[in-house]
Amino acid sequence: MPYIGKKPADIIATAVDTTTGKFSGAVTVTTADNNAQLTLTSTDADAAVGPVLEFNRNSASAADSDLLGRLSFIGKNDADEDVDYGIIRYKITDASNGTEASDIAVRRMVAGTSTNILNFKTTETIFNEDSADLDFRVESNDSANMLFVNGGNNQVGIGVDAASTVFHVETSTDGTGVSGDEIYVAKFYNREATDSRSYGVDIHAGSNSTDQALRCKTHDGGTQLFLVKGDGSATIANGLTLTDGNLVVANGHGIDFSATSDGTTMSSELLDDYEEGSYDVTITCGGSGSITLNSSFNSAAYTKIGRVVHVHGLISASSVSSPVGFIGLSLPFTPANLSERIADAVVPVYVTGVASANVADFVGTINENDARIFIQLGDAASAQNDAAQQIQASTNIMFSGTYITS
Repeated sequence: MPYIGKKPADIIATAVDTTTGKFSGAVTVTTADNNAQLTLTSTDADAAVGPVLEFNRNSASAADSDLLGRLSFIGKNDADEDVDYGIIRYKITDASNGTEASDIAVRRMVAGTSTNILNFKTTETIFNEDSADLDFRVESNDSANMLFVNGGNNQVGIGVDAASTVFHVETSTDGTGVSGDEIYVAKFYNREATDSRSYGVDIHAGSNSTDQALRCKTHDGGTQLFLVKGDGSATIANGLTLTDGNLVVANGHGIDFSATSDGTTMSSELLDDYEEGSYDVTITCGGSGSITLNSSFNSAAYTKIGRVVHVHGLISASSVSSPVGFIGLSLPFTPANLSERIADAVVPVYVTGVASANVADFVGTINENDARIFIQLGDAASAQNDAAQQIQASTNIMFSGTYITS
C-alpha cells in the first residue's frame, strides 16, 4: 500500500488506485510522534505551481449553499471530549453559470461556543458576525493600537486601547514629524477629480490663541470659512445664520465692532447687553406727603441696548396725602455719572387730571447717578418744585424717555 512521507503507523482506505495513487473512501493517518503526518512535495522546476492541495466537490447537481470543503481542528477538553476548536470552510453561494460566487468562514471556540470570527462573503467581509465579546486591534510601526475596536463596550479607538466614547482619537504626532499643539488629529477632505488638492475640515490639538483647533476651508484652500483657535475664539468668513435657537453671549462679553470705522472720540465698540422687560414704578414726593398709585396702572416697560435705556409707561394715582415738591418716578437702571453731566436727559411727560396747572407745563428730566425721573412745573423762568401739589386721585402720568446707564 502506498504511503506519504514517513510510513505512518496506520493507513486505512476503502480502495487505492495503484496507478494514480488516488484513494477512494475515508482515509485516516495515525502517528504516535510529533513528525508531520502529511507532507506535499513537488520536484517540478516550473515556478508557476508548487505543491497543490485540492478540494474537489465533484457534484452532478451543483447548487447554492453546497459545502466545498472544510478543515477542522479537533482536540480534547479536560473532560476527554472531542472539541472542534477551529474550522475553516468554503461554501458555494451562487452556482449559476457565469455568476459563480462563494464565501469562506473561519470559526473558533469562544467561551465554549463555536463562533464565526471571520466571514468573507460575496459582497462583504465581516469580523465577529456572531457578535461575541471580541476586540479587533491593528498595529502600526509606532502604535500598538493604531485601530482598536472594543467589542464589549461598542467603542472604536484610534491610537488608544481604552476609548472613552463611541469614537476616540488620541495621538502625539500626525505622522509627518509635527508634534505638540499643532498636530493634525483628523482631516476630512473632499478630493475632486478636477482638483489635485481638495480641502475640508481639519481637527488640530491647539491650546492657545495662536494654535488651531478646528478649521474648515474651501476645496481649493483659498478661503478659510471657519476657524476655532485653541483658546475657543472663532472666526467665520461669510456670516452666521441661525435658522432656530438663540445666539447666547456669556456675561461680560458681547459683539465687537472694532473692525468698523471709528469716531474721533470713540471709547468702546463692544455691544455687551440687550434686555427688555417691565418694572413696578415707585412714586415719591420731593418735599413731603405721599401719592398712592392704582395697582392696575403702576408699571412701565423698558428696553436696554448696551448702555442705552429707553423707558415708557402710563401710571395713575388712586389717592394722595398732602403731596409737596417735585414728583419722582423710579427708573429700572441708575443713570451714568459722566463728566459735564452728559448723562442728563429730558423726558417728555403728559399729565392729565391735575388740580389746576396747565398740562403743557409739566417737565420731566433725568439727572446723572439718580435713578428717578424728576417731574416739575415749568410755568416760570425755571422749573418749580411744586408739581406734586397738582396730583390728585385719578391723575394720569404718561412718560417716555431715553438715557445712558453706567
